[in-house]
Amino acid sequence: MRTRSEENPSAAGSNVLSAGNDVLSVDNLGKHYEVKKLFGGEKGTVKALDGVSFQLKKGETLAVVGESGCGKSTLAKALMQVESPSFGKVEINGQSIADISAQEFRHKMQMVFQDPYSSVNPRKKVGQIIAEPKVVNGGGTAKSLRREVQDLMQTVGLRPEYIDRYPHMFSGGQRQRIGLARALMMRPEILICDEPVSALDISIQAQVINLLMELQNKFSLSYIFITHDLSVVRHLADSVMVMYLGKVVEYGPRGSIFADPQHPYTKALLSSTPTVYDTEAQEEIILQGELPSPLEPPSGCAFHKRCPWAKDNCKTDVPSLDMIGDRVVACLYVKD
Repeated sequence: MRTRSEENPSAAGSNVLSAGNDVLSVDNLGKHYEVKKLFGGEKGTVKALDGVSFQLKKGETLAVVGESGCGKSTLAKALMQVESPSFGKVEINGQSIADISAQEFRHKMQMVFQDPYSSVNPRKKVGQIIAEPKVVNGGGTAKSLRREVQDLMQTVGLRPEYIDRYPHMFSGGQRQRIGLARALMMRPEILICDEPVSALDISIQAQVINLLMELQNKFSLSYIFITHDLSVVRHLADSVMVMYLGKVVEYGPRGSIFADPQHPYTKALLSSTPTVYDTEAQEEIILQGELPSPLEPPSGCAFHKRCPWAKDNCKTDVPSLDMIGDRVVACLYVKD
């Protein structure tokens, strides 16, 4: 499996927080849900996404990592306009997505889903599945669409003569390639990949990751790669954004975060990830307890109840995102 540094030697040391050449800019994005508590009928607010900001440059990959329930999928839904954000601003090439028509938006951003088995319609042929985005948005003639679909199938490693087969005739890895071809049909600038290899066998994961990198180079794609698997992030990402309970706790260049993580949560995630890169074994940090409920988050720093270095002020003071070297970190412990 090739690594990002092999594809782009300068990527690991680049400052992802610098301005300019941003294909996607997200500022203070949030999604809150008003819900009724189970007992008593009282209303509460679930802050599924709470003030997330980042930038994505053309041709680069931002990995969004964290445990289940940290807000990664909500972020994807908000960016794809499946969910309307409660607040915040999203811009593509400097233009607010609120000012972009639905048809134009589909040419700018597409999504690849986690489960290759449920993300395709089993009653449609592969050619119909891949062509559907273009058909819905006023595509060309049947002949030109068929030729374009076959070209895309070949690009993602599928045999063009399989165009009239049904999804059940393909393996999981092949179905994920079908999903990739469908997403590329509109020639988007940005692909949101929501755990795209987690449902695949390890041997197939490497093939799909290499394919993603090849497609990125071929089409100058920018990726938002959502995952909980940091071993995949090491190979694919230019920058890493670590989320916890709807907030960003650390965000910066992939090389810096892997070499010297600052936030205790980032350290814990990395310490539990098997690696063949380190010459010395890292001390494993075992987090106590479960991820708190976003309906009733802890006071102060949301991570303090599980943090091995928590101090008294962590229980009351909410840390802000501040620059620490070449990344931003939300941790009172680091600042002390």
